[in-house]
Amino acid sequence: MDGDSAPKGILNQTLLDLGLIAQPLDLMYNTLGVMIGLVQIYVPFMVLMLVPALQAIPADVEAAASILKAGRARIFFTITLPLALPGIVTGSILVFVLTISALVTPRMLGGPTYQVMATQIYDEFMTNLDWPSGAALAFVLTAIALGLIWGANRLSARVTRGLPDDGESTGLEARPCGDADPRLSEPADDRDHARGLFQNHLSDDPAAGLDAGLVPRRAE
Repeated sequence: MDGDSAPKGILNQTLLDLGLIAQPLDLMYNTLGVMIGLVQIYVPFMVLMLVPALQAIPADVEAAASILKAGRARIFFTITLPLALPGIVTGSILVFVLTISALVTPRMLGGPTYQVMATQIYDEFMTNLDWPSGAALAFVLTAIALGLIWGANRLSARVTRGLPDDGESTGLEARPCGDADPRLSEPADDRDHARGLFQNHLSDDPAAGLDAGLVPRRAE
């Protein structure tokens, strides 16, 4: 389709005004248009599966990793991504099932010449009146969907093995520690500096440490 006859929607017009393209993009009756339409329709379903999985991740786990000087990338790939993997797999299966059986979007955006399994099954039943062929294609589509879902579940179970279930303790929950010595909360550098001063003081006058009660006396 040439630039004069190509559809000029809001996307093409915006790209033309910004000078990013020289002629309108061909977004109708091709694979690109179908993919964009399917992504726009089914992304919310994926988000609905991801949000509960992300909210179920304990905040103290990421906080503990941050305290241990882990970077954002390492926290994401070692904590956030593994713990959110069940939601990712569930959302992927849901979106796959909806996409593989989509009929209206491929027919409207791809045109009558663009065929996917769902449109081919529809044409066999409604246009060609070839019910045996339509039933066979429907059976093949169902078998493919079930096989991929089974494989995804097996992969998810293997990858997420050993991860804590919802409600299971991670061992990182806050626990009351009683009346802690405030000296224990001092930075390690300060404690080391204080320890060095104390040792130097004892080397000069060991009796001072005994009188101050800093060094336990030997039982006589």
